[in-house]
Amino acid sequence: SGDDEEVDIEGMDYRDGYLWVVGSHSLKRKEPKSTKTPAKNIERLADVSSERNRHFLARIPIDGSYELTNTLPAAQLEITKTGNLLMDALREDKHFKDFLPIPSKDNGIDIEGLAVSDRRIFIGLRGPVLRGWAAILELEFESDSGSELHLKKIGPDGQLYRKHFLQLGGLGTRDLIVDDRDLLILAGPTMDLDGPIEIFQWKNALDSTGQT
Repeated sequence: SGDDEEVDIEGMDYRDGYLWVVGSHSLKRKEPKSTKTPAKNIERLADVSSERNRHFLARIPIDGSYELTNTLPAAQLEITKTGNLLMDALREDKHFKDFLPIPSKDNGIDIEGLAVSDRRIFIGLRGPVLRGWAAILELEFESDSGSELHLKKIGPDGQLYRKHFLQLGGLGTRDLIVDDRDLLILAGPTMDLDGPIEIFQWKNALDSTGQT
C-alpha cells in the first residue's frame, strides 16, 4: 500500500466545527474486462487486494464558511498494521470476523454512511447483510486534543462499539443522517447489482443506550 492510494470516502457529516469522514474499510476484487482473454479474466477474479488508505476515520476542522481552519485539532482513528483500531476489534467479533477477508461487493465488510451526534458516531454497513438484516455500528470517542481519536469501551464485555441490526428487507446501508432524535437510513443492494433504493426511519435512535 502507498500514500497515493484512494481513501474511498463513503460517508461524511458535519458537526460542531468538524467535517467527519470515513473510508470504505473494504477489500476490492478486480473485475473482468472485455479486452482480456478468458484465462486472464479468471485470474483477475482471484485478485483481491487491500489498500491501507481505505481504513480511514477522521475529523477535519472547518470554520463557519466551510473553509479549513487550524483553530480546532484534526484527528484520525489510530492506524494499525492490519487496518485501524476498529478493524482490529472486529477481528474478534462473532458476527463480522468471517467477513473481513471478503471483498466489499461480495457481501464483505463495506462501510457506507456516517452520522454524528455529539461524541456518538453511527457507521452504516453496506455489507455484510446477515440473513436479511443490515448492521450499523455505533462508536464513541474519548475527549482528547491530540491527533489520534481514541474509542471508548461502550459495548458488552468492553467492546469498542455497539451493534445495531435493522430489518431493511435484505438491503444494506448506503447513507445515514441524524434527524432530531431519529436516524434516517438510505438503503440499497449490498452486491454489485441493480435493485431497490429505499429510505427508512429508525425512530428515537439517539435515545438508544444499548445494542438493538
